[in-house]
Amino acid sequence: MTMIVVCGEALMDVFVAHTRQDRLESEWVAGGSAFNVARALCALGQPVSLLAGLSQDRFGLYLRDLLTRQGVDLAYAVSSDKPTTLAIVQQDGAGEHSFSFYGNGADVQVGVDDLPDAFPDSVTSLVMGSYALVTPPIGGALAALMARDSASRLISIDLNYRPSIVGPPDRWQAQFDTALGHAHIVKASLEDLQLAYGPDADPRTIARDWRARGVALVLVTLGAQGAVAFYQDQVLPVEGVRVAVKDTVGAGDAFHAAFLAWFGARNRLSLSAMPHWGAEDVSRAMAYAVSVSAQMCTVRGAAVDALAALDPLAYC
Repeated sequence: MTMIVVCGEALMDVFVAHTRQDRLESEWVAGGSAFNVARALCALGQPVSLLAGLSQDRFGLYLRDLLTRQGVDLAYAVSSDKPTTLAIVQQDGAGEHSFSFYGNGADVQVGVDDLPDAFPDSVTSLVMGSYALVTPPIGGALAALMARDSASRLISIDLNYRPSIVGPPDRWQAQFDTALGHAHIVKASLEDLQLAYGPDADPRTIARDWRARGVALVLVTLGAQGAVAFYQDQVLPVEGVRVAVKDTVGAGDAFHAAFLAWFGARNRLSLSAMPHWGAEDVSRAMAYAVSVSAQMCTVRGAAVDALAALDPLAYC
């Protein structure tokens, strides 16, 4: 059986709201892009392992327990005495959100020496993204991993740009460009592109540039408007799914996981299989991913239990 290894961060999302002048109320939810993607893949029936730093503090033990109970393999997890990173989430009335980070925690404490000497042949794909790509020491470790394995394993990355933790685009760009040089799939939201490349960023132009660097497939999510793929010189749009939005935390991660799960469920998620993906395959996988992402928006945080009934094989 094949396995997906997801690499990156695992943290706590803290939803904060004012209740009255002298008090804040908070809700604590397990999160992090890689953490969410790994759990979503598992909920969608895919064997998955998480390569991440996990703290020995109470939050880290909670994250580890939650991953284990949901079926995520932790053979590649790295134990750290650093505290768990906290992401403070502020939400507006439309369910959109912004983040501030109390970081440099356990999730980024993964170095080159913590990488396995080699993955077994059953590991056909690596998934990574967000600030882990550009934050030391894990950023250097992931760059080394991509350089080592990009010729033999499918690599999918999520831009998931977080300026509050990685800094302005000029600091982030060179490191992200290194990742682009090894990626086969890149997923980004329109908001990510506008933050990273300016408010007038054109997804078509950016996708053309990325594909010229060797990226085979670019996926751009458009919120309620759906998503669009740039693949084999074609532009493949998929319409959005209308739902009652509670919040959008984890929606992009659910999309990323679901797109990969569609191919994984058909034993087609590998570097050798990808050249045989047709435009119709990509469109169907995207439509499935949009539906899964929309479902995630109906619950608070990245509550992947809501995805368990969305079998990728049942979605033709």
